[in-house]
Amino acid sequence: MQNSTWKLDPWTLLLWGGLVAAGLMALYSITRGPAVEYLSGSVRDDFSRQFLWIGVSVVSVGIILLLPVRFLRYAAYPAYATTLVLLALSLMVGVEVHGTRAWLALGPLRLQVSELAKVGTVLAVAQLLSKRHTRTGQDLSFALKAAALIVAPAGLVILQNDLGTALVFFGLVPIMLFWSGLSLTVILLMVSPAIAGYLALLSIRAALVFAVLFTGVLWWHSGQRSIAAFAATFTGGVTAVVSLVLNKILQPYQVERLLSFTNPGAEQFRQGVGFHLVQSKAALQSGG
Repeated sequence: MQNSTWKLDPWTLLLWGGLVAAGLMALYSITRGPAVEYLSGSVRDDFSRQFLWIGVSVVSVGIILLLPVRFLRYAAYPAYATTLVLLALSLMVGVEVHGTRAWLALGPLRLQVSELAKVGTVLAVAQLLSKRHTRTGQDLSFALKAAALIVAPAGLVILQNDLGTALVFFGLVPIMLFWSGLSLTVILLMVSPAIAGYLALLSIRAALVFAVLFTGVLWWHSGQRSIAAFAATFTGGVTAVVSLVLNKILQPYQVERLLSFTNPGAEQFRQGVGFHLVQSKAALQSGG
């Protein structure tokens, strides 16, 4: 039997190892520096805990690699459905931490369900896209189904008042569609609502201009009315939703975080939601 380690991508392992090492070095510098006397006991133990969880993750990866692929295929949708149920439970009976109801209490332990939901969602979308055949001409159908699988847990996470984690789910859309081999036109179509939504936060007029131009370009490029209709619906619909109800769904500070993404140094954000990003850039520039 072929050794499964030969199927691992060395660049992925290298990037993962680099990120882990960078995180460990950052934690070590924080918890072992001259300011350690001012840190609480729980913060001082962050480095040791992180090292422990890295060991747990490595063992978990090893176990998963030993599992047959068919097991992951069979488990994908049940795992996804289970995480949706857990997300719903956390909304009803979860523990609120810093204004976010994203935790389930299991005796002395607390489980952040959204982290499990990320894994379940990736498995479900991967299982869906694995059934796609390159010659079926059903790219848009598969893309819409994949987006629906991602939007469902993301919506529940937004209801938990955890916008940052929800954005991670939305970020899965272009990445997984790209690696599945879907056409660039379809990928751009699925990403367009995010662009229109962000522009609508900045300026409704800019979002409408983008919607018209994007729809026209896709119609000209693809020559398909269905693609153009979806483009108009996605971009125009999101613009309408943002302009009418987004401020009622999101907290003011969440809207400010979205607005500050492209300009954290603006006067209205510099001392608020953009403060940490501005300071991080200053630290990088000074070599610290």
